Amino acid sequence: MSHTIHPMQYLDKALNSLRDLGLVPETKEEAPIIALIEKISDLDQERAIAIARTLNQASLFNEVVREQITEMKIGDRYEIITNEFNSIRDDAKGMVDQLADGRIDTWERI
Repeated sequence: MSHTIHPMQYLDKALNSLRDLGLVPETKEEAPIIALIEKISDLDQERAIAIARTLNQASLFNEVVREQITEMKIGDRYEIITNEFNSIRDDAKGMVDQLADGRIDTWERI
């Protein structure tokens, strides 16, 4: 016996995964297209509901992706800055080591 998964079950599973990861924002506004779909829902209510839910959640998924990408960029920038400070620290240590012998030769001046 084969078990087919309804497309809305995929949507629910994806949303539950986002919630479990704590990535779903507290407040979410309904997509503007939802009002239009509600007007035509009398033609095929089941499909209209599926389309409305999918479109409404698409906005949520897009927001989560934008937020995660922004956080990745901030993390990458933080790593670059940290590495630059490591370079400054290493240069300063090298200068201290050069001065430890009490004199600066020609190669150390360069």
